[in-house]
Amino acid sequence: MSAMSVALGITGRSRAPVIGTALGSVAVLHLALAPVLYDKSIQSIFSAGVLGSIDADPAMTDLRSAGGWYWMAGISLLVIAVLVGQAERREGVVPAAAVVALLVLSAFGLLLMPVSGFLIILAIAGYGLYRRRVSSQCT
Repeated sequence: MSAMSVALGITGRSRAPVIGTALGSVAVLHLALAPVLYDKSIQSIFSAGVLGSIDADPAMTDLRSAGGWYWMAGISLLVIAVLVGQAERREGVVPAAAVVALLVLSAFGLLLMPVSGFLIILAIAGYGLYRRRVSSQCT
């Protein structure tokens, strides 16, 4: 066990959902920033009555899609955060499949948008991988 592991409190399997909490924080930030970054988009969605609003008017689809999908990404990430957190509590670490999924998600996201929040997801996935390795060395 390295001094770094001890300093970070990673001395074995932790029941604290570190990765789930980090993902949840990013999700909440995403949801909070949607009306700020995409104010015109979100306003347009509500002005159109929400239900079916994104593609109701072809001239407004692009505007409404940007904010709508940004919001949906936040909601989806929040669901993923809850599931990862539950698995992390149960198993002590993030399941390998979840780490791989986060790495793949961030890789594709970074291909499309190199300077973006996908860098944060990559860092969280990397830390999840690190915690798995440290945990396996402690057992």
